[in-house]
Amino acid sequence: MRTRLIFFNNAVQRESLRSHNDRVTTTAGQMFKVTNATRCQQCRRRIGTSAFFRYPDSGDLVHYGCCPDLSAVISNSSISSQPRL
Repeated sequence: MRTRLIFFNNAVQRESLRSHNDRVTTTAGQMFKVTNATRCQQCRRRIGTSAFFRYPDSGDLVHYGCCPDLSAVISNSSISSQPRL
Protein backbone atom coordinates (compact mmCIF):
# COMPACT_ATOMS: atom_id res chain seq x y z
CA MET A 1 0.00 0.00 0.00
CA ARG A 2 2.81 2.43 0.90
CA THR A 3 4.58 1.71 -2.40
CA ARG A 4 1.38 2.57 -4.28
CA LEU A 5 1.03 5.86 -2.42
CA ILE A 6 4.62 6.78 -3.18
CA PHE A 7 4.08 5.90 -6.85
CA PHE A 8 0.91 8.03 -7.11
CA ASN A 9 2.52 10.90 -5.22
CA ASN A 10 5.46 10.88 -7.63
CA ALA A 11 3.10 10.68 -10.61
CA VAL A 12 1.17 13.71 -9.36
CA GLN A 13 4.38 15.67 -8.85
CA ARG A 14 5.62 14.79 -12.36
CA GLU A 15 2.31 15.83 -13.91
CA SER A 16 2.28 19.07 -11.93
CA LEU A 17 5.82 19.89 -13.03
CA ARG A 18 5.00 19.05 -16.65
CA SER A 19 1.89 21.25 -16.67
CA HIS A 20 3.81 24.10 -15.03
CA ASN A 21 6.54 23.83 -17.68
CA ASP A 22 3.90 23.78 -20.43
CA ARG A 23 2.30 26.91 -18.97
CA VAL A 24 5.65 28.70 -18.78
CA THR A 25 6.51 27.69 -22.35
CA THR A 26 3.11 28.84 -23.63
CA THR A 27 3.20 32.24 -21.95
CA ALA A 28 6.93 32.96 -22.30
CA GLY A 29 6.54 35.02 -25.49
CA GLN A 30 3.43 36.86 -24.33
CA MET A 31 4.98 39.60 -22.23
CA PHE A 32 3.19 42.92 -21.98
CA LYS A 33 3.84 46.22 -20.27
CA VAL A 34 1.37 48.24 -18.24
CA THR A 35 2.26 51.93 -18.42
CA ASN A 36 0.61 55.13 -17.20
CA ALA A 37 -1.16 55.32 -20.56
CA THR A 38 -2.60 51.77 -20.44
CA ARG A 39 -6.40 51.97 -20.40
CA CYS A 40 -9.10 49.50 -19.37
CA GLN A 41 -10.92 48.22 -22.46
CA GLN A 42 -14.23 48.26 -20.56
CA CYS A 43 -14.38 51.62 -18.75
CA ARG A 44 -11.50 53.41 -20.58
CA ARG A 45 -9.93 54.59 -17.30
CA ARG A 46 -6.24 54.11 -16.58
CA ILE A 47 -5.21 50.71 -15.19
CA GLY A 48 -2.56 52.30 -12.95
CA THR A 49 -1.83 50.15 -9.92
CA SER A 50 -5.28 48.52 -9.85
CA ALA A 51 -5.83 44.79 -10.10
CA PHE A 52 -6.48 43.83 -13.71
CA PHE A 53 -7.35 40.85 -15.88
CA ARG A 54 -5.83 40.06 -19.28
CA TYR A 55 -8.11 38.23 -21.71
CA PRO A 56 -6.26 35.13 -22.96
CA ASP A 57 -7.41 35.34 -26.59
CA SER A 58 -7.29 39.05 -27.39
CA GLY A 59 -4.80 40.23 -24.78
CA ASP A 60 -7.11 43.09 -23.76
CA LEU A 61 -6.63 44.45 -20.24
CA VAL A 62 -9.58 45.29 -18.00
CA HIS A 63 -9.89 46.20 -14.35
CA TYR A 64 -10.69 43.18 -12.23
CA GLY A 65 -13.97 44.83 -11.22
CA CYS A 66 -14.85 45.64 -14.85
CA CYS A 67 -14.66 42.03 -16.04
CA PRO A 68 -18.34 41.11 -16.56
CA ASP A 69 -18.10 37.35 -16.09
CA LEU A 70 -14.64 36.33 -14.97
CA SER A 71 -15.57 32.69 -14.29
CA ALA A 72 -16.80 32.18 -17.88
CA VAL A 73 -13.62 33.69 -19.32
CA ILE A 74 -11.41 31.48 -17.17
CA SER A 75 -13.39 28.31 -17.94
CA ASN A 76 -12.99 28.94 -21.69
CA SER A 77 -9.26 29.53 -21.36
CA SER A 78 -6.75 26.82 -22.20
CA ILE A 79 -4.94 27.53 -18.95
CA SER A 80 -7.92 26.48 -16.83
CA SER A 81 -7.71 22.91 -18.11
CA GLN A 82 -4.36 22.45 -16.41
CA PRO A 83 -4.33 21.32 -12.78
CA ARG A 84 -3.40 23.78 -10.06
CA LEU A 85 -1.64 23.09 -6.81
